[in-house]
Amino acid sequence: MKLSELPIYWDLLRLPLPVAFKRIRQRLGGAKQVEISYHTPTDLKWAKVSPYPMVGKLNEQKWNFLLDHYLRDETNLLGSGWTSLRNGSQPSGFMRYQFGSFPRPELEENTIDWNRDQRTGFQYEINGNAGRELKKAFDTGGIDVKFCWEFARMHHLLQLALGYHHFPDRKVEVLQTFERHLTSFNEQCKPGKGIHWTSPMEVAVRLTNILVGFNLLKNELPHLKEEVLEMAYGHYAYVSTHLEHKDGFGTNHYLSNLMGLVVAGCFLESAEVKEKAKWAWTELEKELQKQFFSDGFNFEYSTYYHRLSAEIALVSLKYAYKQGFDVDVKILKTIGQALLSMEVLMKNNHELPKFGDIDSGRILDLNPEGEFEGGDFIPQAESCKFVLDLKRSGSVYHSFYQDVIKLFGQASVNLLLARSEVNRTKRTLSHAQEWKIKFPEISTEKIDHYYWPKAGLVLYKSDEFYLAINLMANKNGHRYRGHLHNDKGSFELRVHDKDYILDPGVMSYTSSVEIRNQYRKTSAHPIPFTGVEQNRYLSGFLGLFHARLDVRSRPTRMSDHSMECEVFYQGIKVLRRFEIKSDRVLILDWCNRPFTVNKNNEIPLTAGYGKLL
Repeated sequence: MKLSELPIYWDLLRLPLPVAFKRIRQRLGGAKQVEISYHTPTDLKWAKVSPYPMVGKLNEQKWNFLLDHYLRDETNLLGSGWTSLRNGSQPSGFMRYQFGSFPRPELEENTIDWNRDQRTGFQYEINGNAGRELKKAFDTGGIDVKFCWEFARMHHLLQLALGYHHFPDRKVEVLQTFERHLTSFNEQCKPGKGIHWTSPMEVAVRLTNILVGFNLLKNELPHLKEEVLEMAYGHYAYVSTHLEHKDGFGTNHYLSNLMGLVVAGCFLESAEVKEKAKWAWTELEKELQKQFFSDGFNFEYSTYYHRLSAEIALVSLKYAYKQGFDVDVKILKTIGQALLSMEVLMKNNHELPKFGDIDSGRILDLNPEGEFEGGDFIPQAESCKFVLDLKRSGSVYHSFYQDVIKLFGQASVNLLLARSEVNRTKRTLSHAQEWKIKFPEISTEKIDHYYWPKAGLVLYKSDEFYLAINLMANKNGHRYRGHLHNDKGSFELRVHDKDYILDPGVMSYTSSVEIRNQYRKTSAHPIPFTGVEQNRYLSGFLGLFHARLDVRSRPTRMSDHSMECEVFYQGIKVLRRFEIKSDRVLILDWCNRPFTVNKNNEIPLTAGYGKLL
């Protein structure tokens, strides 16, 4: 342990004593087999839940392209590129890491290998000890467990079901693929065994997609009902006994656990499951009040984890309402504010600024966004267009969520954070730089500005101009700061549909500590850098998802076309001023020490999680 890391360890250990002892006991316990001991209820059966109305037109070219890939067992993992999931297929590799294809002799050649890191070719043991398999993921350089987990979230099952109902000429092959994917996963990934039974969040998301997807095809695949019913109950039993409450420090993981239980209550007809679903909805209502600030933004210091948590809340609301659970107006307002905040913060290309971690995570991806380039469909994993489609009659999202969309009118959802004025005293600092970013002329009179005071976001926006500024450093955010980057005072700029300044994004979480830190460090962002990091994190593996919140930031002046902000950390004082002109943005920086600014994207930009632009 380095002496400089002592404050970070103290931050980790600064817990109530019972919680601290519990955590230490868990750490000392080592890798253990995950046990799922459950007895299937005798009253368990499929509930009579009608599928949502099959309205909304799907783009035929796009969906045929997607279906073609799924039928060949290929997927675009988190925007990183189309990849074959079949046993023995050649992995594309990640950076310098590639383990080879190594086909498993126990699997047929064209069978999906559910226990392989599809990018590098690294193989986990089929139905192995869950704890040991997860340890492999963390100990082996170059592999990122998210890539093995992502396809197993089963987003594509719901998409296959939608394809079945919208494209009659593909019914037979779609049904065969749907069944093959479900049954092969069930054979290779028994409950509680292997890499896919190490994260309750992943199990909950998978459960949600299996239930919603199969409900659309249950009449076409009646012979699968019993197997899927047992499979779903195994998922439910795992989630209900492995809740990621974290002793009151839960994140989006705990929200997803509760969502899975709520959704299970809608589709699994059992007194036990129904009772648990009702409890989960009540618990989720409480948790949403903890995880979203009063200004409508999530507390995890990340714009895209705001998207994920807001979608978890929306899915949960739909299936809680479907079961007749009471819905507090305060919760409607929380979810409505979260969705509206996303809509306002969205660029005209339907993406959010990449502040904090971004891994393209979704819950129910009903209509994947993207565009064709040279005959190839490139998914836009960062798109938030579904928020706009919720309000667009005739869209797939509107028809799917129409039963709860009407509820938001009861909550008086408004963007109360707009036009907030701030005026504080400017500090005199000894070192200064000026930076001009020029662009074709715009109308400054059409620019609106918004301020999320609790979250720490500032936005200047019109149809032709977009400037988002990141001050997300609220000490009341999540205490472990797992998705925090050293990017306070950073910004993204887009003018006339051209990106001038972009955040570099995220290349990986667990494949390499070095790569992880390269993309979240202060010098990776267009902000003053003195050689001192804004926030300290541990150099080893423990630092991947924990940082000490050393930084403080706040706006000091704000008007229609300019704003100033202060950033403080570890003896560093920075004042930054943005001035918006008709043909440029002028950025003036002052600091109490000599500094440099990454103005030219010296860190390679990402085009999705784990893929360079």
